[in-house]
Amino acid sequence: MKNIIYISLFCLISMGIYAQNDAQKGYEIAKKTQENMSGYKKYYAEMDMVLTKENGKSFQRKVKTYHLEQPNFSEKTINIFDEPADVKGTKMFSQPDEKNTVDDQWLFLPALSKTKRIANENKSGPFMGSELAFEDLGSNKLTKFTYQFGGTKIRNGRECLILLMFPVSKYSGYHHVESWIDKERMLPIYSRYFDKRNELVKVLEEELRDFGKFSLPSKMKVHNEKTGRETVIVWKNFNFNVNIDEKFFNANVFETMN
Repeated sequence: MKNIIYISLFCLISMGIYAQNDAQKGYEIAKKTQENMSGYKKYYAEMDMVLTKENGKSFQRKVKTYHLEQPNFSEKTINIFDEPADVKGTKMFSQPDEKNTVDDQWLFLPALSKTKRIANENKSGPFMGSELAFEDLGSNKLTKFTYQFGGTKIRNGRECLILLMFPVSKYSGYHHVESWIDKERMLPIYSRYFDKRNELVKVLEEELRDFGKFSLPSKMKVHNEKTGRETVIVWKNFNFNVNIDEKFFNANVFETMN
């Protein structure tokens, strides 16, 4: 009987150690990927978005995006919609919150001449009709998730580390995100998003462009597994020497930026 107890105790301790090791390894993988996507300080880029409905009908949006790097893998961003006419002048400002588990976000709607703050419970909703949620557009602070290492898999001939990311915020629309990290480049190339019922809701394919000391997204395709809708985003015309007045990265001022 004692031997059975000792064996059971040993198994429980071993399982705890492995779980702890998987959590630490997951965190280290997440940290390394963020290091590889940091160091830009600030930049401007243009985004072409193509939104495709379940019936195959597509429409486009053009967006100017400004990024200001912050400590600990976070950033402040301003997105300004240029096209089409019905959304022209719409602006969104994001910045990390004090607790670092979600981002504070504001949306300026020119038709109403009004800025509204996006409530935490609404950040799982779709962003401007796309397959991206508001929470998908936030910064990548490590404190927004807990992590687990999920083994290795092959995608398109590339060995990938599987990173399981569990949102800390109770308002997140996700149970977890399964991110596939290219082992050689230590950059994400594919992600699977699971809703609160732990059902697959959408997948993301990602291409990143190497700028020497860091890499940034150049193309992203998000496919909704439940509705068939799809969003494709292409980044272009990167400018790392853009003269951005930091005063605009403020909830009370961003709407005046042109």
